[in-house]
Amino acid sequence: MQISTSKGRYSIEYKTRKRYRGEPICADPTVDPRENETALYFSMADRRLWVSSYEPSIIAGLLAHRDFKIEQLVLMRIDGKDSVVGVIGRLPVGVLSIGRARASNEHDLIFARAPAREPKKAKKKSAKSARRSRSQRRARPKRARTRHR
Repeated sequence: MQISTSKGRYSIEYKTRKRYRGEPICADPTVDPRENETALYFSMADRRLWVSSYEPSIIAGLLAHRDFKIEQLVLMRIDGKDSVVGVIGRLPVGVLSIGRARASNEHDLIFARAPAREPKKAKKKSAKSARRSRSQRRARPKRARTRHR
């Protein structure tokens, strides 16, 4: 069944395959983005861990990893072509690296965030410098700046 929305046309039917053939990786448009999840499964006796993910950035990382063995790709027809919306596979347990403890166990804080920067104040340009063309500004050598204390 085909559905058209503001996000494009897609099929609500899923296909599965065991081989990745370069299809685009997309989020499933039928699911709220907050519901995309990634899970790791392993026990002490396992040499490989199972991974399932429906998060596009993690899917791309898994498919690019040389030790990742695909068990099942979840495909959906989006805008007339098959797109990967999920993956299930295996990785050696040794590639799993658990870092230092975090202050919070909230899911949205797993990924590091860059510190916020303060906005820079805009400098006023003189009328003369505003008239100067871009090529003239590039050709002019930069002055050495001195520090005043």
